[in-house]
Amino acid sequence: MSRPITLLLALPALMFAVAGQAGEALKKELARLEGTWDLVPPEGTKEAMQLKFAAGKLTVIFVGMGSLEADIKVYPETNPRCIDLDFKKGRQETYEGIYAIEGDTLRLALGQANLKDRPTKFPEDADPSKYAVFKRQKP
Repeated sequence: MSRPITLLLALPALMFAVAGQAGEALKKELARLEGTWDLVPPEGTKEAMQLKFAAGKLTVIFVGMGSLEADIKVYPETNPRCIDLDFKKGRQETYEGIYAIEGDTLRLALGQANLKDRPTKFPEDADPSKYAVFKRQKP
């Protein structure tokens, strides 16, 4: 059998293996996010917000004021890691962002709503409309 034909026959198995690895990486990344995260309020503010990740969804809880739910997509193969938030009820907005998990700290930077405006790096200033830090709640 010629080399190109052998390669062509092996391609579906290789694609299935790569897809399986990508699926496992995605599951692991979603598991890393899972749980409740409390906002570390920017200096001089008393904001109270939580993020709750579960089953591929995000619930943003504005403590004492209600909540919003979003579908999420994460891209564990990117650096920095990318996240898409799709709020279908209420606000009906989508956001592209980046995130980093370091121990029990989650850093999140988002672009503008409904624009292809994903940040490429974490901002140096602590503008709360673009960047937030969260701490994981202890179980």
